[in-house]
Amino acid sequence: MIPFNTPYQQWRWQRQQKQHRLTQGRLTTAEAAAQLSGDGAIPLASVPDSKKDSLISIPAEVEGHLLLVAPPDSQWRAHLISILVHWPSAALVVDPDGSFYQKTGQFRDTLWGKVYSIPGYRFNLNEYYRCWNGDAAAKLHRFLMWPVPAAETWPLDHSVALIHALGLYSFHHKRNPMQDLLDAAATNLLQVLEALATVPDAWHHGCRFTKGLSPRDALLDADVVHSFALFSQQMQRYQKTYASFTIESVSDVLPKAWTQVKHTLYLTYTMAEMSEMVGLVAALVDGIRRYHHTFGRYRKLL
Repeated sequence: MIPFNTPYQQWRWQRQQKQHRLTQGRLTTAEAAAQLSGDGAIPLASVPDSKKDSLISIPAEVEGHLLLVAPPDSQWRAHLISILVHWPSAALVVDPDGSFYQKTGQFRDTLWGKVYSIPGYRFNLNEYYRCWNGDAAAKLHRFLMWPVPAAETWPLDHSVALIHALGLYSFHHKRNPMQDLLDAAATNLLQVLEALATVPDAWHHGCRFTKGLSPRDALLDADVVHSFALFSQQMQRYQKTYASFTIESVSDVLPKAWTQVKHTLYLTYTMAEMSEMVGLVAALVDGIRRYHHTFGRYRKLL
């Protein structure tokens, strides 16, 4: 039996680790230069080789997706700008300082198709999160609500039923669900519950939130009051985006199928706004991605 700490065992362990890394597509700089360099229509990156820098490019006929990440103020930003200019398909760009939009927006609009920016265009979050569905309400809740201390986790999670109920209420009245969530967060609890009680389907889930209590009796339940207070506090950061939400199909609204016609969306919130509204931005990005990958069928990806 060969001891574990022998050179052979160490070599075997390192080989297994390398094979595992390669199966995940994780290449070192030298491996990327050796395997990916060559002719291509879309420049991806320039990587140092043993003798000279090698340009990694993507052939024009290759179909698929790219996920590109670069730290602010790094040399890779120039590569990202080049890719955005040459990339012929749809692009979703998280651009906190707006520099990519300023440097590539006109190119993409001229070469590849219409360009949208948020803020600027309004959008219908309801296209990606059908809040009258329990799973969609829970997913949106996870994005919008920030982590809280362990003692407040259950009261905050309890407000999923409130989002579900408000989603059914907005569906019944053909209203904008995101604006209804923001309105509810800025209204007193009694008014919210009494409004939900006028719609049977909505009140069915409203009763889950109130633990079966009537609107007035719920005001005496500490858990219900605490849950609503946490919900209102968390939603406060999104009130400034109220006018960005709509359910109308007009010229200043982001089309739900913009990825299928190879258009471009830039999210140009400032760094301060991005840090404050990261939950909403993440919800929008994930909703667009899931909608695109499931061809508008709102299916789970996994």
